[in-house]
Amino acid sequence: MRKKVEDKMYRIVNVATLEERLIKPKALESCMLPGTFQITPIVLEENELELKYEVEDTVICVKKKDIRKGSIVVKEEPFVPQVFRQTGGCKPCTNCGRCSW
Repeated sequence: MRKKVEDKMYRIVNVATLEERLIKPKALESCMLPGTFQITPIVLEENELELKYEVEDTVICVKKKDIRKGSIVVKEEPFVPQVFRQTGGCKPCTNCGRCSW
């Protein structure tokens, strides 16, 4: 089974080492329309042995037996693209509106 997910991100935690990996959709903000995003979704591929999370060049594979044993925990969280305001200093300025100037 293969599906695309745009509105969720996944936090994958190894319980033994407390290593935490995060995979979320890529959000690219339009420079001419601040607050407008183009979203590249996570491709979630599932077979009988594992779950595979993939976004562009990031791939995380999780074995289903590790999830059943409890050694790996997969947490699903909502994904909301964030707007980061520049504090200035863009050279050259393109009047994109990110610094709300």
